[in-house]
Amino acid sequence: MAIYWHPFLTQFLRQDYGSLLDIEDEVNLGDMPLRLDLLLISHYPVTELPYPFCHLGNRTLATYKGPGDTAGQESLVQLLTYALLYQQREEIWQRQDLTLWLLANEFADDIPFPGGANIADIQEIGIGVRGGTLDGFPVFLIDLGVLPVNVATLPLVMAAKGTNEQALVEFLLDNHEQYASYIGYLIELHGKMLMEVLMMREMTAEEIGLDMETVVRFLRFYSEDKVIDSLRKLYGDEKIIQTIDEERALKALAHKMGEERLRQIVEQLFPKESDNNND
Repeated sequence: MAIYWHPFLTQFLRQDYGSLLDIEDEVNLGDMPLRLDLLLISHYPVTELPYPFCHLGNRTLATYKGPGDTAGQESLVQLLTYALLYQQREEIWQRQDLTLWLLANEFADDIPFPGGANIADIQEIGIGVRGGTLDGFPVFLIDLGVLPVNVATLPLVMAAKGTNEQALVEFLLDNHEQYASYIGYLIELHGKMLMEVLMMREMTAEEIGLDMETVVRFLRFYSEDKVIDSLRKLYGDEKIIQTIDEERALKALAHKMGEERLRQIVEQLFPKESDNNND
């Protein structure tokens, strides 16, 4: 099932930075159906914002390439086009007054590209951030997949899948009570990594506030054996039987643990039912 990542990025930014930034999404740039992903307007001194938001301008145009997409020369040309249209519409005559961000999980080798939309004086600003000038506009390339995971970057790395995905899951597990609003999205956006980390730590999903039904809904895309293996590791055999009484699930459990062991557990959990069946 494909995930439309753009709304999640916008939601996470508004949730954590709504008091510091005005965040507009799908910004119309003219009469044509041409829309920019994000417009960020700071009403707080950007130099006092945490990394990487300290590299925003007072007004920043941002485009975003989610997991599975690569930001390349085409993305840079598109961002420059948006900037020129917005500059004309808003009558911003000094290009240094408008900052550009290109957010992506992966960048192609053709950034920068001499002779095309070229970033002049590009340099490493910090982990996951490069900066320079694009046709007079300050521009920053934000590599979401390698940004450090911390309180400040959480809205960004939640909308990414990269080398920092395990660090993201571990950070939220370590602080699940403080960031409960993010936990519900972990299963949807980072479910596979969440399952791996939970099993590695020998934790149950319930310990971080995820009920079993939510986990089952995520696992429905996997094979029956995969579902049963995951649920057994996360909850144990008895919990599965108490929660899922479907015939297929019980058959799969019987196949995994043996009919005799399954019968013993059922008799322990439901002694009356077992006695009645023997009558």
